[in-house]
Amino acid sequence: MNDMTRLQLRRFAIACMACVVAFFLVVLAGGVVRSTGAGMGCPDWPKCFGQYVPPTSVKELPPDYREIYAAKRKKKNERFARYLRLLGKEEVAERILNDPAVYIEQPFNAAKTWTEYVNRLVGALSGLVMLLTTIAAFRLRKLRKVWFWHCLGALVLLVFQAWIGSIVVSTNLLPGMITLHMLLAMALIAWMLWVWTDVRAFMQKPAERVVVPAASLWLLRGSYALLGLLLTWQIIEGTGVRETVDGVAQQMGEAARAYWVDGLDAVLPLHRWLSVGVILVACVAAALTFALSSSAFLKKAAMGIGALLSWEAAVGMTLAWNAMPFYLQPLHLLVALVAWAWCFAAWAWLLKNPGGKALFS
Repeated sequence: MNDMTRLQLRRFAIACMACVVAFFLVVLAGGVVRSTGAGMGCPDWPKCFGQYVPPTSVKELPPDYREIYAAKRKKKNERFARYLRLLGKEEVAERILNDPAVYIEQPFNAAKTWTEYVNRLVGALSGLVMLLTTIAAFRLRKLRKVWFWHCLGALVLLVFQAWIGSIVVSTNLLPGMITLHMLLAMALIAWMLWVWTDVRAFMQKPAERVVVPAASLWLLRGSYALLGLLLTWQIIEGTGVRETVDGVAQQMGEAARAYWVDGLDAVLPLHRWLSVGVILVACVAAALTFALSSSAFLKKAAMGIGALLSWEAAVGMTLAWNAMPFYLQPLHLLVALVAWAWCFAAWAWLLKNPGGKALFS
């Protein structure tokens, strides 16, 4: 492998990681939208109030704008309901069509509109980064075709994710759709991390590799796989907690914010116990990493995951004991997602190596 090829691979690896960072920014922007209640700041998609640059005043909108956009969303939901029925999801389809809460149109609020608009701009930026990375993968297809197909698949998934985002808007933030939106974001992050680890493994020189016995490799793989599954469960449960918070907030109102946590008794205990399980498994994974592997990357991953989970626990306690400040809610999600991504990267790193052979450091 000559120096020019190595430089191209290094740049492609950076592009893959740029995709991951862009997807994290999308999650952060989406978390800010949720925590500020700006999810319906733009009642249509991809435009915002029918414009590519949204209005700054209600005077720029027709007097009956709420009825206009409610009718447009109803038409879109009718099409979506037909797809759901084809998939056998009759109950969900009926709820989307007949639940009055789905068609409540929020009054114009410039701050919420522009918060949601910035979220969409961040999403568009991630799409551009993913497109450029796919082009870069196409140029490297003679070295390894699978990178291009992975990137193309991720690009298609990103387009589907954008469409699901439009459905989230048209269904007025239907809880199940929000969870699906989050899972797709996680899938995109995992997909590009998989490509990134494959590029790094491809670049590694034999002299830079370290040997890990097969039995140790299986233990390490198992510990990170279990940690990743628990973190996935924890994030899904956290999304459920967040959806419950929305309902409690509507019932109690902003003035009773300090008491919102009292309305989470049905969902919060499992979320907390899962946190304990995640921390225990993370400790086991870290102990196995330092005992069985000399890989610098794995050690950094173990320490990074531990630091992030410590921060995550501190933020969680602050949310529970300090009236759930809105600015900490998106950070709580983002830190959990970064810890999960680092865990996935460590697992993928280990999976690239067959047992008993050299593992890139």
